[in-house]
Amino acid sequence: MEERGVGIGQPDKMCADLEGPFDRVHVAARRLAGARRAGVLLKDLTPDCRPKSLGEAFAVQDAVTQILGERIRGWKVASGGDGGLLRAALLESVFFEGDSEIESAAVSYLGIEAEVAFKLMADLPSRSTPYVRDEVARAVWACPAIEVVHSRFVNFEAVTSYERVADHLLNGAFAHGPALSTWAKLDLRTVRVRLEVDGTLVVDSIGGHPTVDPLLPLVELANYFRREGGLKAGQLVTTGSFTGLVRINPGQKVRALFSQLGGVEARFT
Repeated sequence: MEERGVGIGQPDKMCADLEGPFDRVHVAARRLAGARRAGVLLKDLTPDCRPKSLGEAFAVQDAVTQILGERIRGWKVASGGDGGLLRAALLESVFFEGDSEIESAAVSYLGIEAEVAFKLMADLPSRSTPYVRDEVARAVWACPAIEVVHSRFVNFEAVTSYERVADHLLNGAFAHGPALSTWAKLDLRTVRVRLEVDGTLVVDSIGGHPTVDPLLPLVELANYFRREGGLKAGQLVTTGSFTGLVRINPGQKVRALFSQLGGVEARFT
C-alpha cells in the first residue's frame, strides 16, 4: 500500500519548520495517530520527525494514545536488543475479552502470537523500593492470550527500532481468555502450548518464552512504572510470545491453548 495523506498537512515541511525534541515528538505522533484513524499505512516517519532515542519513542507512543483519546487496558512488554525494557499500551479499541471476532482489514498484516498474560488483581503502586518476583506473582492471575501483530508502516522491518516502539510495538489487537487464580501452581517455564489455525495444529511446543519465565518481564515493568504512577488493578500485561510469529489469512480462526491454563480463540472476519 502506498503512503497517503492522513489529514495533517505536509509532514515534511512541518518537521523542517519545527525545532527541538518536543516538536518532533508531537508531529510524529500526529502522523501515526492520523494513519490509525484513516486506515492507511506510512512508508516511515520522515527524518526530522523520527524519534532519536528510546525515550522519544515512548513519548511519541504516549502522545498517540493521548491524541486518539484511548483508554489504556494494559501493557505489552518485551526486552530490547540492548537489554532495556520495551513497553506499549494495549488500547481499548483493539482489546478483546474471551473468544472474539476481529476485523481482518484493521490488522491486515495478520501476525499471530500465543502468549501468557497477567491480570493485575491489586495495584502495584509507585514506591522507592524495587518489586521482586514473589510479590508481583501474588498480585496477578494468569490467562491465555493472542496478540495480533500489525503495523502502521508499509514494511515495519524497513523502519528503525524506535519507529516500531513509537508504533505501539507493532500491536494490532489483543484477545485474552479467562484468568486463573491458581496459575502459580503451574510451571509456565515448561508449559505446553498449541496454536491451531482453522483446526490445524501449526505449533506444538514445550516452553519457548524468550525469558523462560514469562513473569519476569512484568516484574521489570512494575519496576519501570514504580516511579511513574505504578500499575493499576484490572490492567493486563502480556509478556512475549511462546510460539513465534505465525501469519494467517483473512477469514481464518486461531486457537491458542496452554496446558492447564486454558485457551482463547479469535476469528478474523
